[in-house]
Amino acid sequence: FESGTNVVVIAATNRPEALDQALCRPGRFSRKVYVGEPDEAGRRKILAIHFRGVPLEEDMDLICNLVASLTQGFVGADLANIVNEAALLAARRG
Repeated sequence: FESGTNVVVIAATNRPEALDQALCRPGRFSRKVYVGEPDEAGRRKILAIHFRGVPLEEDMDLICNLVASLTQGFVGADLANIVNEAALLAARRG
């Protein structure tokens, strides 16, 4: 890149052991930042995002609080999957 400005490239993976070691040499992707699982408040916020646009019979806050309290150790992708599976199951049941 010869743009005359600094360029920062950010990448993410959930399988760091699968990265080619050449990518992890100094001057490339040399800084690693670990992002852990969200706490219960974080899970509530993630669920609220995924429940947007999903028709619910109950109050969304009530559902988010309940699901967040039962899903310790879950990450955003897990929570998105729960919402999607629940919507598919509800659609099948009418």
